[in-house]
Amino acid sequence: MRFNLRQSGPWIGFGGVLAELFVAFPAFFSVINVPASGIALIIALLIAQLVVVARLARTRPVWCVYVPVVGLAVYFLVIYVGAHWWGWSL
Repeated sequence: MRFNLRQSGPWIGFGGVLAELFVAFPAFFSVINVPASGIALIIALLIAQLVVVARLARTRPVWCVYVPVVGLAVYFLVIYVGAHWWGWSL
């Protein structure tokens, strides 16, 4: 059985972004003390992911599956850079 990512790709993409909201954010914020500017940056990244998935859903629905994966990697990078270079406390 193969998945038809032309139909289910956007749904998987939106579901992945929402999973980041409910799984990744509490995990990040329980480990590190993020200032308000960092929270605003992470929420802006979340909104950007939703916009990208919405645009890709029309033109390239198969690529929507990869947006949450890349977004999660970017979140880890932002948290790492914030903790080590921007002075966020661990």
